[in-house]
Amino acid sequence: MNYAELDYGLHTGDGARIALQCVQIEARIAELLAETWLTQHYRNNSAESLEVVYTFPLPVDAVLLSFQVGLGDRRLAGVVVSRQEAEQGYEAAIDQGDAAFRLQQVRDGVYVVSLGNVVPGESVTVSVRYAQVLDVLQGRLSYRVPTALAPRYGEPAELEPWQQPPVLPAAEFPLAVAVEVSDKWTQGDFECPTHRIACTRTEGGLRVTAREAFLDRDFVLEFRPCAIPAGALAVQSDAGWMLGAFVVPPASAREARAAHACVVVIDCSGSMQGDSLAQAKRGVNLALASLGAQDRFALVAFGTHVERFHPELLAASRKNVALARDWVERLGDLGGTETNQALRAAIDYAARDEDEALDILLLTDGACWDVSAAAAESHARGVRIFTMGIGSASAADTVRALANATGGACELVTPKEDMAERVAAHFQRMHEPRVLRTDLDAGAEARWIASPARATFAGDRLAVFAELLPGGAPLPASVTVRVEFDDGSHFKVTMACAPVEKLDDSLRSLAASARLKMLTNATERTAWAVLHQLICTDTDFLVTAARAPDERTVELPRLHIVPHMLAAGWGASSSVVPTSDSPVCYDVPSVFRCQSGSVSLSRDRTDRTDRTDRTWAQGRTSSPGCFAGYVAASMGGFFRRRLPQRLAALPTGELPPKLLEALQGLVREGWNEAEIIVALLRALEKQGVVLPHVLVRLLETAERRSSQSSALVQRVADMLAGTTDLVWPERWIAIAYGPDGGMPARVGPGDEGV
Repeated sequence: MNYAELDYGLHTGDGARIALQCVQIEARIAELLAETWLTQHYRNNSAESLEVVYTFPLPVDAVLLSFQVGLGDRRLAGVVVSRQEAEQGYEAAIDQGDAAFRLQQVRDGVYVVSLGNVVPGESVTVSVRYAQVLDVLQGRLSYRVPTALAPRYGEPAELEPWQQPPVLPAAEFPLAVAVEVSDKWTQGDFECPTHRIACTRTEGGLRVTAREAFLDRDFVLEFRPCAIPAGALAVQSDAGWMLGAFVVPPASAREARAAHACVVVIDCSGSMQGDSLAQAKRGVNLALASLGAQDRFALVAFGTHVERFHPELLAASRKNVALARDWVERLGDLGGTETNQALRAAIDYAARDEDEALDILLLTDGACWDVSAAAAESHARGVRIFTMGIGSASAADTVRALANATGGACELVTPKEDMAERVAAHFQRMHEPRVLRTDLDAGAEARWIASPARATFAGDRLAVFAELLPGGAPLPASVTVRVEFDDGSHFKVTMACAPVEKLDDSLRSLAASARLKMLTNATERTAWAVLHQLICTDTDFLVTAARAPDERTVELPRLHIVPHMLAAGWGASSSVVPTSDSPVCYDVPSVFRCQSGSVSLSRDRTDRTDRTDRTWAQGRTSSPGCFAGYVAASMGGFFRRRLPQRLAALPTGELPPKLLEALQGLVREGWNEAEIIVALLRALEKQGVVLPHVLVRLLETAERRSSQSSALVQRVADMLAGTTDLVWPERWIAIAYGPDGGMPARVGPGDEGV
């Protein structure tokens, strides 16, 4: 695939969005179940037919219930078929000039929707309905909708090149959210730490809405009910009854705990800079405070390389903890996100004392694609990894996969949530027994019983599903769940069983999905998934729509890849957390902040009343500060391993003519072109722009070999100051942030500058 052929465009010449227009979320929460409708609105405002591809996140444990497409006046329902059949049907429809729509799961929590043959002027709505069992974590009930895929380190093995989501700073997609919450969960405290919400009392509970939001951060609702009672729900199936039993085993009442060894690993990569790194440092300090005098610990920080606080496990003495805090405070940007390398370094501590059990606490935004090597090695060594996904749009699929594969647990925390509670919960789990096996008794023989596929600890929600054998048996009056822990203790609870109301499809599909996870044979998995209309890595949703002969397209459609917004706070590009010296929360990427004040900044995006004033979103700049930010953002992705030595190496066809003419004038005066490029970077800094770390390293190397003067820097700075009202081409941003998601290239010792 030639990346130059891919289209990452956002707008037509007159500013109209080409494909994705906006996203709506409608949800209903009842008992411990949530059902969500995610609707994406598309319109082809271009002059040619498009094949639109959008890679987007869903909750890792989401079970898809339906896939529907609105095409004009038609409403089309998707059918789950094998992946091979979906591929053939989709391609055949496009070849015939008809419309085709396909939904794929490429990995847990990551999906790709393809809209084939969307003709000019045509509008399409794509609705995905999914169900999930809400997480209950140490007394907290959490509902979370991921919206953005932040740039990640490495290459995703599961995604084709055209499925890899680009991230463009200029992208902006509105989001509307409405959640119906049963009265049961609104009796205690609840909060939305990610968005400003409005609440309306309804007959059965509460309606929570978030307007004027965007696809740049997760939407999170957290409930702290007075109590979370155990319960069992049932729904009829073709074979009999499908049951779901939900219990929260109580935490053990231990007066004393054994000595414990823990390695705390902190992600200091470029994507963590700003809010996330500050939050991670608080988490490390809280972890150090959670250690007992009898415990031992180690600290590992990582980016492109790994740094250790000490080569050996240390006693958690006051002196060692104080020195560790000071070491953590000095940590800065360490480059890329080599998570596998960092976790291997942490696992090595276990090899030095094989008689002592060791756990790893990982604080990261998960901004890397592949952690399989570390997960396999950790599992083989018997080391559990407790992960904490940090940030406005942390990679839940990555951090959950690490925890699930190693017998640990995962917590997700956004910038405005409390770190202390999360860290305490993880340390509580480290000392709690883990669920070893479960059994369910409903007074009738079960066809199958599905226990949780991931590790569950006392104090966390446990879900057990089963299907009773047919025979016309009535609804069971009660269900008994027995739990055996790995320390030999037991827990048993009997609960009333009630038929599910309104969410019967959800319970049926959740139970069938739990059974699917138990199947290892590919043929059996595919057959079960097709039977129960479940999408997985073996099956896809497919919709085809025949067009009238005169409406069929003749040429193949142009591929259009929908980009993602840059996640709020990513890589210190913005901040969503007010500081003591700056109570205003500048929730706009810093590279787009206009020094002249043409962009109205406030505490949150939703506070801006004059949306026409935000010209940066339409690709225009009106001040030197904003323009300089564009240059820095583009250079961070364009100059990969070395700075160019000639102006011709820049994308000169895309440079603003006034600036290019001024730079060429310096060449005619006798200035060296390589030195002009170095001066351009320093001039950007004079405009208040924080250069990407890759550029800083290349710049420092170049300056050691250059004789450029401060006079040249001042000349270029004056040129930038006169560069106003210039249309910034989005294609350059696409080049800089496109195929690899905008991740900076690795710069090693052998990489030379100019």
